[in-house]
Amino acid sequence: MERRELRIASETRNLSLVRQATAEVLGRSAFERADRDKIILAVDEAVANVVEHAYRGAPGEIEIDLALDERRLIVTIRDNGPPFDPRGVPAPDLREHVKQGLKGGFGLVEPEE
Repeated sequence: MERRELRIASETRNLSLVRQATAEVLGRSAFERADRDKIILAVDEAVANVVEHAYRGAPGEIEIDLALDERRLIVTIRDNGPPFDPRGVPAPDLREHVKQGLKGGFGLVEPEE
C-alpha cells in the first residue's frame, strides 16, 4: 500500500498542495483519467469545506492521509474544528434555493422518502 500524508494550515491557498498530492498518488493507480479527475475534485472539495465550515477563517491544521492499494484510494481528513451536528441543519427549500441563485449547501441533504 502506498501512503501520502499531508499537514496543511487551514487556508484555501493550500488546496493546490492537496490537489497535487492527490494527483501524484493517483498517478500510480489503475484509475482511468476521468475517474482520477473526479477523485481529485472530491478531495479538494472536502478539504475546502473544512477550511470554510470547520475553521471559518480561524487558524487551524488539517491532516490528509491518502492510502492507495491495488483497488482503491482511502482518503482520511482530520481537523480540530468544532463538531458539526447535521441534525441541526434544516433541509433547504430547493425552489427558493434555485430562485436565489445559490450554490452549494446540498452535501447533507437526504432524499425524501
